[in-house]
Amino acid sequence: MTVEASIDAGLLADALAPVDAIVNECKLRFDADGVETRAVDPANVAMASLEIPADCFETYHVGG
Repeated sequence: MTVEASIDAGLLADALAPVDAIVNECKLRFDADGVETRAVDPANVAMASLEIPADCFETYHVGG
């Protein structure tokens, strides 16, 4: 799979802040609709769910 995406760094940092608050790392899933992730803290107390639609990116293409 190849991903070509361009987004404002500040916007991405703001979007990822809730995920960053509960985990040190997460898997990002890229598809034609955009990017998504779900993360649960180690104690299973908090969960963050993030979806960034493809139209929020300056350029976005997923292939393969």
